[in-house]
Amino acid sequence: MDSIIRVSTVIPVCTPGAPEDCLPGILDGVKQAAALGSDLIVLPALALGGASCGSLLRHSAVLDAANRALTALARKTSEINAYLVVGLPVRPGSAALSACAVLNRGRVLDIIPALDAPAALAPRTASESEESAGLTSPYTLYRCGELRFSVLPCGPERLALYA
Repeated sequence: MDSIIRVSTVIPVCTPGAPEDCLPGILDGVKQAAALGSDLIVLPALALGGASCGSLLRHSAVLDAANRALTALARKTSEINAYLVVGLPVRPGSAALSACAVLNRGRVLDIIPALDAPAALAPRTASESEESAGLTSPYTLYRCGELRFSVLPCGPERLALYA
């Protein structure tokens, strides 16, 4: 039984407002982590877009570029067995928000909204509006060998709320 998950973090250099320009640094770091045997590779919130862009993350051009960069990242990591968790801005409806995408073997498995909104503080399952918008509940479980994990996109100060 494999009872250890090897987790790596990748902190790429990011060009604010230019998600596709962030890809080379992300890919280099992901390939290095995968070569070390990582099972789970985690990137920062808004790694595809740049957290320092502020209101630029709400613009269609940046949101579309983040979606294209996510698709390219999935395609270019199809040979990597590790799960990838990467932050990006998304627009599931009329408002843009921060989310994390979960990728594995070249596929975008899920997009999980950040747990920053006050309504998200209580444990819940995905609402119909999230499911119809393509978002997934943060309580989704992923399997890595015999172990399972979930992705809770929030700051460490909030983790106790979800234990």
